Amino acid sequence: MTEAPGDSTAAGAGSTYGLLAAAARRAPERESVVFLPSGALDCEPVSLTRMQFLARVTQTANGLASLGVGPNDVVSVLLPNLLQAQFAFWGAEAIGIVNPINFLLGAPQIAEIMNAAQSKVLITLGPHPALDLWSKALALRERVPSLGTVLVVGAEQPGTRSFDALMLQASPEPGPGIGQRLPGDLAALFHTGGTTGSPRLVAHTHANEVCAALAMARCFEFDDSDTVLCGLPLFHVAGPLALTLAPLAAGARIIMTTPAGNRDPLLLRNYWRIAAKHAATVIGGVPTTLADLLHLSEPPPLPPDGRRICMAGGAQLTRGLQELVLRETGYPVHQVYGMTETAAVIAATPRAEVPRLGSVGKAVAGMELRIGREPCATGEPGAILVRGPTVTPGYHSGHSGLAPACDGEGWLDTGDLGYLDADGWLYITGRAKDVIIRSGHNIDPALIEEVALTHTEVRQAVAVGRPDRRAGEVPVVFVELRDGARCTPAELRQYIIERIPEAPAKPDTVFVVPRIPVTAVGKTYRPALRREAARSYVAERLREILPPEDLPEVGADEDCHHLIRLLLRFPGQEAQARALAEIGDWLAGHAFEYAVVPGPER
Repeated sequence: MTEAPGDSTAAGAGSTYGLLAAAARRAPERESVVFLPSGALDCEPVSLTRMQFLARVTQTANGLASLGVGPNDVVSVLLPNLLQAQFAFWGAEAIGIVNPINFLLGAPQIAEIMNAAQSKVLITLGPHPALDLWSKALALRERVPSLGTVLVVGAEQPGTRSFDALMLQASPEPGPGIGQRLPGDLAALFHTGGTTGSPRLVAHTHANEVCAALAMARCFEFDDSDTVLCGLPLFHVAGPLALTLAPLAAGARIIMTTPAGNRDPLLLRNYWRIAAKHAATVIGGVPTTLADLLHLSEPPPLPPDGRRICMAGGAQLTRGLQELVLRETGYPVHQVYGMTETAAVIAATPRAEVPRLGSVGKAVAGMELRIGREPCATGEPGAILVRGPTVTPGYHSGHSGLAPACDGEGWLDTGDLGYLDADGWLYITGRAKDVIIRSGHNIDPALIEEVALTHTEVRQAVAVGRPDRRAGEVPVVFVELRDGARCTPAELRQYIIERIPEAPAKPDTVFVVPRIPVTAVGKTYRPALRREAARSYVAERLREILPPEDLPEVGADEDCHHLIRLLLRFPGQEAQARALAEIGDWLAGHAFEYAVVPGPER
């Protein structure tokens, strides 16, 4: 019998541990979690039944309890996509509060996050030939006064304890306090606000995460016939909630695709054959992954059949890429729209419905959407506001409690701009916030700007996102030099990238401009810089692709405030026809709009 996502035992669970336990009780011997150590086709998987997985989570919780971890204590997890990362995440939530951290960050940024969270325990990776998390852990022991215990996956190191030994020595039966978390108890602190800059810790309650998981399971009709390829890291909110807890709660099986997840080159090359080998019904990832699959992997051997779908989220998916995936693979792309503050879920394209080109879907169960403080008319763009059970209770402020994230009526301003059509489908048109999203990585422009401003010849610097077909957008910097300065854009870029430790935040281009544009009240006017970044990028790329006689003039529509709209003026109708046949797909693969405006015949 196929399990229903709305099974009463799952729907009545008040905690994430309760969801996992309910699934295990329904079918304890069913395969639940499969780990692929590598992307090789002959890789030997590690498989756990539902009850085995629950037992490891329970043992982890009991082990943490033996270290003194209680309901208000924070356990930071700094691990790649290993089975131990899953045990650590859900085990920490079962007894205390988990704080998953991006292991690509530098030690100073990780220390800031852990100090903000007042972490009591760190679970990390020991010395490893490819991943140097251990040197960061050594630095953290000196930088985080609240840190009492470091648990190491791998060989035990001086001053640490073995995570695996602690777990396997603990009882697989729930000890005191485990399985007794209430819906309103804190479950997690996720850091957001960029790959750099001051950390902002978003609090999740168990109710937030349970409601998000059940809403996703219902929207995508997960059941025990499903196998979901999970290639997102657990520090990315969609990894543990949308791609792990949601399918597991509904009885589906998940495949953890290598420690590097969807960033593994060998996995990407073999992706479709691995999906076929494991009978995957749900594949996908951030838009960058989809673009990589089209270029690096062979076509899928199994065509979609109504159950097999592609999911995409984490960054804006362009219409061009959505069309290209469908055309090249046959897979419809079902988008998911969410953010850390909503436990990864706001809207999605239901599995049973045909995706609408350019739309991220409809509000999932329990969530309300509104466009604008004073609600906008159908089709009218404005600020996207959301209210519902997945919305965070606030930002963690240490001993001061939680700083509110919503207004007095419970509405959260997402910082995104968009509109709703007559059927309730949501379309994203841009962002009101300054954050730059590169391949799903949130980048705070402030740190890039601060680094640029340390250069003695820079008077002002502004970082914005420039459209990019593969990554969605990449950071670029506009710089205004001091009088008499002679520094070149290439020299400035080298100076900046040498001082930014995180690869996603390194700017792609530096523009030196006479003046940074400002508003009437003297504030930096970023929309003008975003338009210019897009315009210059497209103009440069077209010069590489098209012969001189077909080159259009590239301008930007300055009256279009909610999105970037480029204007192409060709030298004639024949040149226009030739050029659009050559570059039409490339232009459509970006998140900007473009229009052809009349030009004189030559």
